[in-house]
Amino acid sequence: MTLEDDRSALRNHWDEFQKRAAYAYTVLSPDGEACLGCVYIDPVNSNNSALDFTLRVTADQLTAGLD
Repeated sequence: MTLEDDRSALRNHWDEFQKRAAYAYTVLSPDGEACLGCVYIDPVNSNNSALDFTLRVTADQLTAGLD
């Protein structure tokens, strides 16, 4: 992902968060120094009766078994 693609994605996540339509959170190491990945919470249908939770981890964390 390019830096501009990442910025665009962050703007979209912020807009969704402000609208309370979907949520994205960064997962940090216990000391707060390293990004381990992200958690995404998205509605499955238009009435928000079901949610989809997605965890994405960095390559290092995947190799370390955080999946």
